[in-house]
Amino acid sequence: MAELIEFIQPPNNPELEQAVLAAILLEGDCLKQVVSIIGTDVEAFYNYKHQLIYKAILNCHIEGIAVDMLTVSVMLRKMKELQTIGGNKYLADLTLKVNSSGNVASHCLYLLEEYMRRFTITFSNEIHGLASNYSADVFETTERIKALQDKFEDLTNRMKRTKTLSEVLQSVLVQSDKAREAKGMIGVDTGLTALNSYTSGWQPATLVIIGARPAMGKTALVLRFIQAALNIGKKVLMFSVEMSNEAIAMRLLSSELKVPTKPIKSGKMERYEIEAGVSKLESKNSPNLYLDDTANVSIAQVQNLTNKIKPDLIIIDYLQLMKVSKQNRQEGIEDNSRALKAIAKEHNIPVIALSQVNREVEKRTDKMPKLADLREAGGIEQDADMVLFLNRPEYWTSTMDGEQYRYLNQFEISIAKNREGGVGTIYLEADMAINEVKDLSLEHYSLVGYELPQMQSNSMQMPNIDHFTNLQTLPF
Repeated sequence: MAELIEFIQPPNNPELEQAVLAAILLEGDCLKQVVSIIGTDVEAFYNYKHQLIYKAILNCHIEGIAVDMLTVSVMLRKMKELQTIGGNKYLADLTLKVNSSGNVASHCLYLLEEYMRRFTITFSNEIHGLASNYSADVFETTERIKALQDKFEDLTNRMKRTKTLSEVLQSVLVQSDKAREAKGMIGVDTGLTALNSYTSGWQPATLVIIGARPAMGKTALVLRFIQAALNIGKKVLMFSVEMSNEAIAMRLLSSELKVPTKPIKSGKMERYEIEAGVSKLESKNSPNLYLDDTANVSIAQVQNLTNKIKPDLIIIDYLQLMKVSKQNRQEGIEDNSRALKAIAKEHNIPVIALSQVNREVEKRTDKMPKLADLREAGGIEQDADMVLFLNRPEYWTSTMDGEQYRYLNQFEISIAKNREGGVGTIYLEADMAINEVKDLSLEHYSLVGYELPQMQSNSMQMPNIDHFTNLQTLPF
């Protein structure tokens, strides 16, 4: 008689899964907290019914639909899976499992731990199977192993991000030590000394909004940020919703060669001259710069590419041209800004989003935008860790009077909001013809009487409270 083989069920906890789903169905707002801990991977739930319910919940949110038992039921019917999970009765039974969402964070932590255990078993078994399969294509095997390693690393990082206050405070001390050693430069270099004095570089897990009227030099400034990040080996992902990839590359080439784009486009420059610039850009930039010019790009596309590329810096040009998931455009834009903040926190990287400001700026004597000028969505200000506004006084001055000498090629950045540092105005020099923005010389500061910014260390500042909690996180 053949010996019976005992089936060992992978680690899972049905009651925990039911409790988490019930909390979401009872209080849809707690979905943000759930996603911040276990992510958007439905396989965090072992039970197939629970995977389908969680997928329906995520689909509801992506489509801008409030999450409750009725809307999830409709979504499951739309997915043709309502009967698979046991119908409305199973959803109703779920809501009886808990009275509130008060303990959902603790439940999610235990759920993530179970998922991590299951994936560790799957990871080790599949790696062993791939290594033993000599008939498999070696390149496909390598790609699969890399995909498994990336997912394992992501899950490990999720476990690490959930910490006690004591652990976070120890991280603050370590960050302070690093800042002291780096003389205040603890983030991704902006490429501008004056701006670094306020930011200490672009900080992890932050959303930066840069607002300006058209023709103020937003793209030229962003190119400076890109070049500075690439120069220190950082990986940059740029979504150019307004301009094509070729137009961005042309401007980078213009800046590299110190010539306007027109002679490059018109063929008036010799090919060998252009090839020299192309060669320099390719050698130091192309491996780490990713450009996407998808029209009407969605948050889901941003998230998918971020997961794949794992950049150190994301740039969106610009926020108002992204796809919105709601009929109410203002609410859709605000949802996108919250989602970008969530992506920044989930991947622990800075995200810079350019934004248009309204026309009221043009009617004022002072042409520098203010927080109230952010176009179409006031919620952008709330989501942003930093808000920068741009102005070029020369653009507004029609005659070459004595005052304009002070404004010639002047580029101003007003730091209107800065959760982890000071606010104020810095003065730069911009040559729009060759897409170049750079620090003013010390001589120029003295000449026009500007105050030279002083490096502001963040080492003694407490981090933004968001660093202690994931309650605002929703990465989609």
